[in-house]
Amino acid sequence: MGTAESKKIFGTEITNIGTASTLEDFISLVKSLQNNTNDSTLFYRGETRDYGTTALHPQLFRNPNWIENEHKMLHDYVAKFHNEFPKGTSTFDIMVYADHYGLPVRLLDISSSAFTGLFMACYNYKGQMETSPENDAFVYIFKVKTKSIKHWNSDCVTLISNVACMPSNFLTNDKGEYKNLSEKEWVYWMGKLMHIIKNEQPDFYYMYKDTNMSGYKTDFDRIVCVESKMINSRIINQKGLFFLFGINGKKTDFENMHFDNLHFDEKVEIFSIKIAGKSKPSILKQLAICGYDTMTMFPDMENVCDAIKGNYGSTKKPINIKYLVKELNREFTIETISFEDTIAFIYYKNYVIIINKKHKIIIKQGASTFGKNGKTTFTFQIDDCDTDSKNNSVISLTRDNTQNDSMPLNFCDGDELVSFDLSSDDTKSIDAIFNANKIPKCPDDLKDILSKLLDIYKSIALK
Repeated sequence: MGTAESKKIFGTEITNIGTASTLEDFISLVKSLQNNTNDSTLFYRGETRDYGTTALHPQLFRNPNWIENEHKMLHDYVAKFHNEFPKGTSTFDIMVYADHYGLPVRLLDISSSAFTGLFMACYNYKGQMETSPENDAFVYIFKVKTKSIKHWNSDCVTLISNVACMPSNFLTNDKGEYKNLSEKEWVYWMGKLMHIIKNEQPDFYYMYKDTNMSGYKTDFDRIVCVESKMINSRIINQKGLFFLFGINGKKTDFENMHFDNLHFDEKVEIFSIKIAGKSKPSILKQLAICGYDTMTMFPDMENVCDAIKGNYGSTKKPINIKYLVKELNREFTIETISFEDTIAFIYYKNYVIIINKKHKIIIKQGASTFGKNGKTTFTFQIDDCDTDSKNNSVISLTRDNTQNDSMPLNFCDGDELVSFDLSSDDTKSIDAIFNANKIPKCPDDLKDILSKLLDIYKSIALK
């Protein structure tokens, strides 16, 4: 199950305790953490690949423009759906709703269910490339002191949540260069914040009326574990909670936040379990037997309908081959020829990749023929991909290399190297596809383009 590794995120050491390739592996690793948890609670978060230094970051922190305009995005959201939020609705509740529909907020989803964390790590959400089996996933496990877990309506949660409504130049006085904030500046910012908070809690100001900087202890720099209201079926089914992120002196500063700041000396321990990418599909099948499937995890009407369709046939849509090749051209400098709008030929290095309207790929390899006067001629015999017969077509192409030699057209006339069906092989690794064609592994100079082709195909097919 792998050896232990460690890395640091938000000032906290994250220890990897092993790799899981089956549900049994995962359960065994989780059990190893359950000792000495009498005063602590374990929470789980699945991420579909290794996001490196941005792992465990709220979506808001992944784009500087989002952080800069957080208050505007939240304002726009409430303005568009004002009927959903009667007067007095807390900012924290609004952020939970917004997070549910994909708006970047300063919340990080976690779950009290280990299986929910595992499902989220393995789930190939609408064919997105980062969720594919090509990537190893991670389940992060947080060991939190039970007494430091906050409820949705706590004063600390109210204070930190409403920071989201403040402009980007909002400052607090307790961190780094902002320690020298004047009393006048402090009173100014606290007055603005209290004015916003009184809309949801009119008496809140009187609990925090002392603005004397020398005696005022803020909660702004904390990362708080919060139990939210069970406001929708997804939170209920996923057994969801949140980490609510504060600020580090200035609203746009978050790099030096620490999970250790949850409550003074009550540090959070964080562990991770690597999930083997190739095992994601089989683990999802095991989880479905246990009741953790798409309909359970995403009980919204649209997702349930997609899952029901999937039970009775493929949810994939027919793909226009031209569109597929157009998407490939965004990633690779390749030359293509369309044939009756149903076949694409992709010329790449010393290969030709033939894609037919039945989503079959044929790869052939061969040598170029160099003629006189700097011209190169490529003659290639292929199967007629429009029919099931073995009728042959011959294509000859000639390029004048003296006019354009920046991108030689490598059309090959050799034997078939490999063939496979995109729609049936899109869950296999590239090497497994070649192995099924009695070739030990994919040639290194083909792997990049084929990996990208499969990823793009999956992302289009499952949208």
